[in-house]
Parts: sequence; C-alpha cells; structure tokens
Amino acid sequence: RVPPRQSFLPQRSTCWHRSQTRRSFSSANDQPSSQWETVIGVEVHVQIASDSKLFSGGKMRSSIEMDPNNNISLFDISTPGTLPVINKKAVEVAICAGLAVGGSVESWSTFDRKHYFYADLPAGYQITQKDNPIVKGGSISISLPTPDKKSFREKSVRLVQIQLEQDSGKSLHEHLPGKSLIDFARAGSPLLEIVSQPDLRSADETAEFLRKLQHLLQHIGVSRARMEEGEMRCDINVSINRPGEPMGIRSETKNLNSIRFVQKAIEYEVNRQINLLENGGKLERETRYFNVKDGTTSRTRSKEDEVDYRFLPDPDLPPLQLESGWVEDLAKKNSGTAGCLEKAHRSNISFIRIRC
Repeated sequence: RVPPRQSFLPQRSTCWHRSQTRRSFSSANDQPSSQWETVIGVEVHVQIASDSKLFSGGKMRSSIEMDPNNNISLFDISTPGTLPVINKKAVEVAICAGLAVGGSVESWSTFDRKHYFYADLPAGYQITQKDNPIVKGGSISISLPTPDKKSFREKSVRLVQIQLEQDSGKSLHEHLPGKSLIDFARAGSPLLEIVSQPDLRSADETAEFLRKLQHLLQHIGVSRARMEEGEMRCDINVSINRPGEPMGIRSETKNLNSIRFVQKAIEYEVNRQINLLENGGKLERETRYFNVKDGTTSRTRSKEDEVDYRFLPDPDLPPLQLESGWVEDLAKKNSGTAGCLEKAHRSNISFIRIRC
C-alpha cells in the first residue's frame, strides 16, 4: 500500500513563482513573438499496482527490487505456443480509474496488436486497446491562478480514453559504450494509458494536470505512480498556431519521467517551433527525445501514422465483457471518491486512500 503523502501538492505560491520565472530554452536565446497559441495533449502511461503481469503469471516487482532479466515468463518474451490470459486485478483497477474520472466504463472492449520493431519488444507488437478501450471520456479538474494571482479558477481537462496495455522491456544505453543492453524484467507489466484531449495551453497547466492525476491514481490504489522509478511516464504532444487558425503540426516528446522535465520540454518545444516558423522554416510531425543535461529536445524519427503500426484485432484474446453487477459494486464502493479527492486537493491536505 502507498501511504498518503502529506507534502505531495505544492503550495499555491510555488505555482505562481513558476509562472513568474519561466525560462526560455531556445538555443538561439531569442524572444519569440507572443502572437501564438500553444496546444498540448498528454498521453500518460501508468504501471498498475498488481502482483502479476497483464497476460501472464510473471511476478511484478519495482524497478529497484528487480534484477535485470528476472521474473520473466515465457509469454512475456514471446515464446512460441504461449497464450495470453487477462489479469482480473488489472481490469478492476482500470474500472476504478474510469469511475474516478467520471468516464464511461464500457461493458464490451477489445484488444489490438500494435506492430513496430524495437529490440525490447520481442513479439514485434504490443497488445493494447485502440478502437474499443475499457473506458471512454472523463475529465480531470485543475485549479489555476487567475491573471491577478488573487484567486483561482477551475479548468476541466477532458480525457479521450483509458486503455489497458502491456509494457515493453527496457533498453539500457549507458553501460557499454556503443552498445545497448536489453532488460525484459518489466516486459508484460500491466499499464493504463490515459489520453487527454488537447485542452492544455501551457507548461504550468500541464504540470498541474499531471500532479492532480498522479495524486488521484496513488490514493485510489490504481498505481504507486512513482515517476522516478518509471511507474508513470508521459508523452507530450505540442503544437502552436496563430489565434483563430487551425492547430499546427505537432511534435511528440516521449518517455518523460519527471514533471519538471515535462515543463522544460514543453517550454523548449514552444520556443523552438515559434523560432522555426518565424524564420521561414517548416515543422514536421516527428518524435523527439528530451535531453536532461541541457534541457533541449532532439529529433529521433518522423512520427508514424496509424497505418504504419498495422493495428489488427488480437486473435488470441476474445472481447472483454464486464458483468454489470461487478461494475456497479465497484461504483458503490468508490462512491464519493471524486468529491473527497477534490476537497483534499483544494485544501492541500492528504486524504484517505480508498482501495479499489
């Protein structure tokens, strides 16, 4: 169990201080024009608090407790002849998360295969839920300071969906010069992917959204969500446009494991995109990597379209059908959760952890 964290939420004055002292990470140290709007969407991958992996009997351990390439089941390294069996606890946790954010828990959902090649993905595909996720919709309400900084306003950040998916292994690049090592210990770990609508407009808004989401997940028992251990990772989609114009071409900065890094990556990306456009350049849809040492992002590859992933229904997993009584029981057990969380968040105090 994760104990309540008294000091999790920052003091309000801290949020104001960040807004007043925002740095520019433009490599040219230019001051870009303010006649731009920033549009941000977030994809959050959260490791579910479960004793076993999503589709196998492999035991779950924290990244600190696990030795490399330990606790590996045959299915998680794609041994021929092995078949997936869904983890009931992971399904229950996904339902609880959906109820907590006011989403629609779907009685019928399906699993898909997302194909791409990477060394730490032994099957050559990831099992996820693209078209028919277990939760649709929902929202997270965040509190933001007003322009005069004398009060706060509420903003609702809409969610697209919450889906179950399996984690990949981990590539290690720092141990041997010029070589990469592969650790399959976390392969097959159960994840929730929480996808937001592009409702966020600044680094500070995004940071507040992630804090609220992290606090929520920890205290309803969905996940320990310790970013420093990789239990909560973020992909940030950033685009800019002139006021009144359609959204611009977005970049995606992946695998950010710190809220501070998320803020720095957004600020750098906004400045980079503005400077590029104002100097006659063109933006490309691409995936980027955040460099921790200098606070910049660098291109890793062009961004794939959905057709490049060759999504198809997983033939080894039948549709997931939920009994209405099960969902209703979980809803009754967690009734009032959202209200308790909101009250605690407003008063900046820890609150009772509610078990799923």
